[in-house]
Amino acid sequence: MKSVRRKLQISGGVLLAASLVVSVAAGGCQLIAGLTGNYMIEPTSDAGPGKDAGGGGGDDAGNNTGCESAQPPAPPPETAGGGTISFVVAVRTVDLGDLGDTPGYDLDHICTCTDDAGPSCLSPTSHCDVPGTGIDNSAAGLIQLVESTSSNVNFHSTNLDTTANEGKWTLLIQVSDYNGEPDDFDVNVALYPSSGLGSTPSWDGSDMWPVEPSSVGEGGVSDPVYTSLGAYVSGGVLVAGLPNVGIVFSGGSTFSLSLVSGILTGKLVKGAHGWSITDGIVAGRWPTQAVFEVLSTIQTGGAPICTNSPLFSVAKNAICNAADIRANASDPPTLPCDAISMGFGFAADPAQIGGLGPQSTFDGGCPPGTDPSTTMCN
Repeated sequence: MKSVRRKLQISGGVLLAASLVVSVAAGGCQLIAGLTGNYMIEPTSDAGPGKDAGGGGGDDAGNNTGCESAQPPAPPPETAGGGTISFVVAVRTVDLGDLGDTPGYDLDHICTCTDDAGPSCLSPTSHCDVPGTGIDNSAAGLIQLVESTSSNVNFHSTNLDTTANEGKWTLLIQVSDYNGEPDDFDVNVALYPSSGLGSTPSWDGSDMWPVEPSSVGEGGVSDPVYTSLGAYVSGGVLVAGLPNVGIVFSGGSTFSLSLVSGILTGKLVKGAHGWSITDGIVAGRWPTQAVFEVLSTIQTGGAPICTNSPLFSVAKNAICNAADIRANASDPPTLPCDAISMGFGFAADPAQIGGLGPQSTFDGGCPPGTDPSTTMCN
């Protein structure tokens, strides 16, 4: 598995693509430790060329024609489990796909554009998966478009890495009930977004990151909102199905990223200061309506992108044309695409969960009747 970085923004007359609301889902045959429906993951061994999940991976004779569906590792035997280890890591770097690679997974189990395989939904434009893997990541192309058309974009992977290392944002990942071994059938994962440490992180496990109040329930930090419905470790790789996730990115501007039906994977590494995660990937479906909800929080030229902004039509066209997948993995391919496939990579180092920080606000100030949050592509 390989990390990927990238992020989306409109600047200087182009789409400040709201690359921050990810809806993730993967359909298949193997449940992630009790997940059902859109949280099902197909084992890598069953998603290779010639399989239904690959969508055209073989010819009529069963020959391998070059598309092996990129999927997370399959779960280990149920006998592997029963741990008590708990640790927290904080995201230190992200890869949004602007570093020359394309992160993610084959979300729709169709290798679109390979061996005449078609799309999984109706789109106004053609979207091909990454050759050989079927990886769905339309967001990466949208981000590249934004960056190539504006020299003023300051919300990209390297910028986010810089601000994370300045202590201005992170995503805390808590792993519990882990046995410390390469295989563990049943672990728990919780996520806590943080809008800032207030100082430069040491990344040695001593940093106490405050968390967003909206990410916890009435019980405080012991009552996380963003938890896995099923997670496991297979071959040293953490795999977690996350029905809901929130992330607050700060890269010059502050944006909220909401993930639905998400998948998080990453290699667990134990070092001198505790556990870390490398080669992390979050992949998923990013509903177009969720993208429009973020638009009004994006400032370009000192003003939000409201429906009466001269940039709005450009942004809307780019977002709607980027839609390549259904938000609900169970929908038939005869329906219009209503989400943008996305994947990004990350690395995370040892940290601690602090108390509650201030609640981040994302009010862009669009006048009544001009808020883009109700915009739809169809």
